[in-house]
Amino acid sequence: MTPQFNTTFEMIAHFHELAEHDKAELAGELHDDLGGFLIGAVMDLSMLAPRIATLGKDAQEKMGRIRQSLGSAIELTRRITEQLRPTLLDNVGLFAAVRWQLKNACARNNVACTDTLPVSEPQLTARASIALFRSTQEALFVGIERPEVTRLDLCGSMDDTALSLRITGDGRGLSDNASEITNLVLESIRHRIRALGGAVTLRNRSQGGIVLALTAPLANVVAH
Repeated sequence: MTPQFNTTFEMIAHFHELAEHDKAELAGELHDDLGGFLIGAVMDLSMLAPRIATLGKDAQEKMGRIRQSLGSAIELTRRITEQLRPTLLDNVGLFAAVRWQLKNACARNNVACTDTLPVSEPQLTARASIALFRSTQEALFVGIERPEVTRLDLCGSMDDTALSLRITGDGRGLSDNASEITNLVLESIRHRIRALGGAVTLRNRSQGGIVLALTAPLANVVAH
């Protein structure tokens, strides 16, 4: 049965949910199947270690390269799985997951970062949790992918009505060119947050840089 949508936002939210469902299934297959095969191969090599030690130097060097390749493949599988469906999000919650995302993104781009996030958080719905995580992930991209960026700050807050995440960065502000990748990503963020009944605000700072804030009503994101 074809789903019916009352608004464009409902349709986009539905497609986002389908995409996240497919990512979660693929992440599970990579972790369980491919990861299992790779770890099994490593265990088999370990069992053969005494025999390998009796072989010539050339054979031992090749076996060493095989071990390194398997280790690299396991690490790559782990990274891809985390990008598809972050296990931190399921295990320890949104704030820990976005802190991890912030530190990894800034480390890759040689950007300093700080975070101020609440110690605890309410139990979020699965839909809201992944939508807020992806939105923050995309917001970090907007924050980093601008000229002259050296620092990003991530701040989270909650009150009785709303949950907010705010990214502040130095560097240049965003241009008005709608075709630029950062503005296209920003539009994706707006669709995700509006589907939660929330809002996205962006301003260029007078001293340079941007402030990008995502706010969602608590009633729409907390599991009841």
